[in-house]
Amino acid sequence: MKMTESEAYRGRGAWPTKGTGGTIKRTTVKRVPVYKPGPYYMLSDNDANRVGLRPFLLQYAGQKVDLNEMAVYHGVLGIQALLVGRGLECPMNGVFTSETDIAVRLAQKQLGLTADGIVGKNTMRALLLPLIKRTAAEASGQDWHAVYGILANEGAFDPGAVGVLDPNDVGLAQINLPSHPNVSFSDAFCPSTAVKFVAGLIAQGLSVFHDERDAVASYNLGVGGTKMWINAGRPESWTPPWDTTGRARNVRTYIDRILTQADKDGVK
Repeated sequence: MKMTESEAYRGRGAWPTKGTGGTIKRTTVKRVPVYKPGPYYMLSDNDANRVGLRPFLLQYAGQKVDLNEMAVYHGVLGIQALLVGRGLECPMNGVFTSETDIAVRLAQKQLGLTADGIVGKNTMRALLLPLIKRTAAEASGQDWHAVYGILANEGAFDPGAVGVLDPNDVGLAQINLPSHPNVSFSDAFCPSTAVKFVAGLIAQGLSVFHDERDAVASYNLGVGGTKMWINAGRPESWTPPWDTTGRARNVRTYIDRILTQADKDGVK
């Protein structure tokens, strides 16, 4: 069945929620198609405004490149890596070029999607699904649904995601860099690294708790936090003692959402 990219990213993207940022969205003004900053990765009709190019232009001008701009660059690079992984010819330069556009359209055609060159949530999850299934199977023979659900809910399948609550959470898996100093900034945005990271933490949780639900909770709470949550009787709403904001977490709701996300999305 044909699918369209009608849904914008709603997760922790590398752009503000109001839709201004480094990516380009096609819209219509007085019946004239125009392109403006928005929540999509696609080819711009203006070479100087290509998605992912701004970091190079800012560096050339001697200006500071902020986190969001670098995240968009790495997001494009992640898309290009997935396209190359499918055996398609595509540059690995972090800029959404015409060659990238051609490769995206070819991939979309192969995946049964509308070949519009727009990389939104539908295209990203279709590109990631084979990697998710393969990596989950390799990590202790896991069921892939938990890995899929975490990626869908943590980074919303946005390859350039940056945390809203904590800007140290980056990439598809929202890897917290201070907590994982062995993961570099660029690797955190790498799709294969993100999927392996999620599968690895779930495998660790399974080895400790021998229960998928508790293993999913440990992705959010850590092994120690999950043990505290279990000892507290697995309450629906729980505030970790180290969370100085006092923000309660709906742990059981989080687990349910993770494990049912693929079914809700109609992904098999």
